[in-house]
Amino acid sequence: MTDLIIKYLENTASDAERKELLGWLRDDIHYAEFCKIKETWMANVKKEELGRDLNEGLLSFKFFILNDLLEHTNKMKRLYKYAAVILLLILAGAVLYFGRGHNKEILLTSVFAGRGDVTSVVLPDSSRVWLNAGSTLIYPSDYGLHTRAVSLEGEGFFSVQKDKDHPFVVSANQVDVTALGTSFNVESYDRNNKVVVTLEEGSVKTVCGSDEKIQTPGTQVIVSNDKMEMIEVDTELFTAWHLGEIKFKDESLLNIAHQLERIYDVTINFASDSIKNYRYRGTIDIENPLIKTLDILQLSTNIEYEIDDKHILLIQK
Repeated sequence: MTDLIIKYLENTASDAERKELLGWLRDDIHYAEFCKIKETWMANVKKEELGRDLNEGLLSFKFFILNDLLEHTNKMKRLYKYAAVILLLILAGAVLYFGRGHNKEILLTSVFAGRGDVTSVVLPDSSRVWLNAGSTLIYPSDYGLHTRAVSLEGEGFFSVQKDKDHPFVVSANQVDVTALGTSFNVESYDRNNKVVVTLEEGSVKTVCGSDEKIQTPGTQVIVSNDKMEMIEVDTELFTAWHLGEIKFKDESLLNIAHQLERIYDVTINFASDSIKNYRYRGTIDIENPLIKTLDILQLSTNIEYEIDDKHILLIQK
């Protein structure tokens, strides 16, 4: 395989050989070997000989190879970091009265997924919630007794147990999503200034003010500036993250960078605005080391990168 790697680095490998190399690189051990060979090769190539040929060699993966990557890397990794910070917050002064004047303090449970983490939590009714990096879920101690109401900041995927007497309600940035028993994704990061509800199974009702939409599987509601729009989407592009992958289909490098910042707890900047609109199609395993993910992007887009601790600079070749 060393000869094939050298051919690739020298930009003399055929399309079939590049495809063979990409398949071989899916194994982490193979990727580590590739990195060693690449490092040795670059150290021994005279600087003046690098020129344009090296740049072309490093971006020579074709789009049809990326499609092959998309088709073959759809593995179901479910290794999550469950080390979320669980906090019990007592609502000061918030007292609810039940029955004959008895009162009861309501506790709020807050589940937080830090930057770089994906966290899973099982609610008292056995409904399950996955929280994407930088997200918070809050629910009361009497959850399920009268209502099943939760509050979300960030992004969560919900697998809701059926209970027709107690609808499940997610509140996110003045938008309420109501479900009986279903699977759906809610994205409500502050920086995006919108709420996006993607329905995978079942049915949900999304309400913002006096406007509402009833969703069916394969639809997405986007709420922005108090306006609601419902479109049909490939739900996997918006829900695969909770299974350990993020999938892109003609996605801008700017949006990809925002996701990578949350996943790896880094800051990504661009050397020029023009590369923010570069498009990418493929699949990234969120358990990959950051360097491997950046190498995949470098091989498939016209960029290179520099790393300084947790700061990444993307540069046009």
